[in-house]
Amino acid sequence: MKRFQVRYSSAALKAIRKLDPSMARFIAAWIRKNLEGCADPRAHGRGLPGNRAGQWRYRMGNCRLLAEIGDGQVVILAVVNATDEQLSDVAEAIYNADDAFRGLGAAAGMAKAATDNALSKFKKLKNSTNEWWQ
Repeated sequence: MKRFQVRYSSAALKAIRKLDPSMARFIAAWIRKNLEGCADPRAHGRGLPGNRAGQWRYRMGNCRLLAEIGDGQVVILAVVNATDEQLSDVAEAIYNADDAFRGLGAAAGMAKAATDNALSKFKKLKNSTNEWWQ
């Protein structure tokens, strides 16, 4: 029975370093428990379709790992934390809408556009359709 080793891409290591220390420990523990030395790393993830065939997604709360599996090793390609990536876009859009409302006398149209932008970003976050994310 083949045992798999875990390797990390430079992008994945950089993303892990940027995470909150408790989240980084959580991810490291999950990888040690579920991927390092396991006989079948595919049991804990989901294969991706189309042009990402051969890659796997692992879901842990708000975090996702994107990995390639082959030749007795699992290569972690990316680590994404929803609260970092997606919510920052929503927060920025809301901040811009708030700024626009403060100057409402001169820019009522700009305020409405900024509000619509904030709402659309929130809806995209809520109804995320990115296949490897869900």
